[in-house]
Amino acid sequence: KWLVFEVIESGLHRLDLETFEWKRFSDYGTRYGVGSNPSMEFGVSKDGSHVVVGGWNVESNLYQITDDCGNKQDQAFISVHKKCPQKSLEPVLSPKIEGYAQITVPSIDDESRQITLYANAYVQPWQREVTLTMPGYTPPTSLEYLALGDSYSSGEGDTEKDKASDKKYYRDYTDNEEDVDKYQPREKCHVSTRSYPYILSNGMALGDPMNNTSTKWQTVACSGAQIYDVTNNSSNYLGQGKGGSEGGKPRLAGYNAADFQSTALNEFIPGRDKQIEFVKKYKPKVITLTMGGNDVGFADKIISCASFSVSSTCTFASGRGRNSMAAQIRAEYNSLKEMYEALYEASGRTAKIYVLGYPQFINGGENDGCRAVGLLNNAEREMMSAATTYLNNVIRQAANAAGVKYVDIEDSLDGGRLCDKGQSYMTGIVGVPIAIHNQSQESFHPNAKGHHEIAMAIWEQVNNESLLDYDICPGLEVNICPDANATEESIPTPAFFQTTTSSATIHKYANFGISAKRDFLYKIGLGKYTFRPGSTIGVTAYSDPVEIGQYAAGDDGSLDIDIAIPDVLPAGYHTLVMSGQTYSGEPIKYEQVILVQGADANDLDENGIPDDQQPCGPFLHSSGEDVDRDGIDDACDPEIDSPPVNPDDSDNENPGNPDPTPNPGPNPTNPPVQPSPIEAAITKIKQVLVIIVTAIFKLFRWR
Repeated sequence: KWLVFEVIESGLHRLDLETFEWKRFSDYGTRYGVGSNPSMEFGVSKDGSHVVVGGWNVESNLYQITDDCGNKQDQAFISVHKKCPQKSLEPVLSPKIEGYAQITVPSIDDESRQITLYANAYVQPWQREVTLTMPGYTPPTSLEYLALGDSYSSGEGDTEKDKASDKKYYRDYTDNEEDVDKYQPREKCHVSTRSYPYILSNGMALGDPMNNTSTKWQTVACSGAQIYDVTNNSSNYLGQGKGGSEGGKPRLAGYNAADFQSTALNEFIPGRDKQIEFVKKYKPKVITLTMGGNDVGFADKIISCASFSVSSTCTFASGRGRNSMAAQIRAEYNSLKEMYEALYEASGRTAKIYVLGYPQFINGGENDGCRAVGLLNNAEREMMSAATTYLNNVIRQAANAAGVKYVDIEDSLDGGRLCDKGQSYMTGIVGVPIAIHNQSQESFHPNAKGHHEIAMAIWEQVNNESLLDYDICPGLEVNICPDANATEESIPTPAFFQTTTSSATIHKYANFGISAKRDFLYKIGLGKYTFRPGSTIGVTAYSDPVEIGQYAAGDDGSLDIDIAIPDVLPAGYHTLVMSGQTYSGEPIKYEQVILVQGADANDLDENGIPDDQQPCGPFLHSSGEDVDRDGIDDACDPEIDSPPVNPDDSDNENPGNPDPTPNPGPNPTNPPVQPSPIEAAITKIKQVLVIIVTAIFKLFRWR
């Protein structure tokens, strides 16, 4: 939002990067070429009203910039007609710091009530962190632990209900539909009280996060979060939701965002404000996070693959789609590295940051058949497994380059993944049809058992020590230790993606909404500076290329258009590709998975079968199997348990199995041997005991 700089022989200036309004707020200047040159450093408040100046061989001052002080750009070299109010920081610091020299790395909090800086001295200690506050202002208590991240940190997928309340374990303000009458935005962060941050905090004895009088830790992780929702520089952030799960608009659009964000920062309501704002305010000692999956559209791609038949392979597991996916994953390296560095700076350069990779959520073995999760075939499951490994490799390398701790949890769910024999740690497909506005976002996420396994894997990675005590950088006095060898070029590439070709084209995922109907115009919206101003963007639908049209970027590099879905594009999942140039002229392609729905509300997938007569609804093929006999086809069953233990139950009596194996009955030529009365009684007792034990297990099942 703001750029503050010195113009030699002119003074100090402030530039609004959105309106380009330029103001010279002081004629203070430094001398160059005489002795040691100055090294000026600045901090600026969120609203641009205050600037703190420091650095070596520079006067340390705080400036207040008002509308009626300073000069505009055309008066840059004319004496300032009214100087902006200023206060020297030296009289404040010199009496308290022996050998005081200068300040460095100054910053101002968003409310302009607190300045953080490093005071440098000519005697030991050479440097110390100092916080200056406005008289009467009490800064918020710092947190021991703050969990950030996306759905794999929020607890998305914990679909079980608490028996006492008959509600899911999601926290307040994280599972609300929009209610315009109550002035309540749609908020679906899905923060579960059984997610791994809760387990970790309990192990560190940090107490109840909802008890505001004794809060020692908190979580503001949010399902659907992207890097943009953590550290973006926008001054007009309207909350999370530019992606498909929120209907293509930020959740606070149309609401008083400032009020909602102020409440969120005080009450730890996720999704309303950037996650880094909580780090700035509460300066946590420990941070954990998962991030990156939504930036490459992983969820949309998985859902699109799950909609294909078992005999065909989705585009991301072969050809053009594989190339594009590999490029998108690798391109996240710099953004992730910069995010980790920004979080460390926001913490006051003190936090221990633990960056988690992602667990393998599906069995990708070549010979492991799987009738669940939409009948994904071997190639598709192999792609998902390899993509998870590749993304983890990128995350690990970015974390090492930034100097934060990478935590490997890739194998934490083995034995309970989707398509494992148990599937006890994962939630499968939730809500059908799977991409129409419902709770389908809960699909393909760890359940409460899975989060327990993730927490145990984290403890193992830190030698079962508290995250507060574990030494991230042994032998150093700081909690960040960058590895210069952890470069993008040295990221290991899984075998599945080694056949992909590289090019100079940048690949990104768009995340602007997934559902499209032929009867309505489909909106494409990408923000300022995305493309070269006025340049041409070609829009094409895949897998069989269908050219949609050519469009022009706006004067600010944005793309805001409405397109009509061509009739030749069949109902189902497709990939839109927007090809153009970056703001600075490099070739770039943005992708977006879309679901094209038919005009008939009763046959959205246009397969000639009414949607309500398909076991898994439209767009998802059924398996014809129901292993756990719960009445839900395995292809769209969120949780596939073991079948009930009931000696009187047989397949031909099971209404949940659409294709039961006939019971041949006893063989008349070899009649069964009749047991004795005692044997029959013992058998009956065993059967009753099995039923009782099974009932007790279900009643007190592990949570």
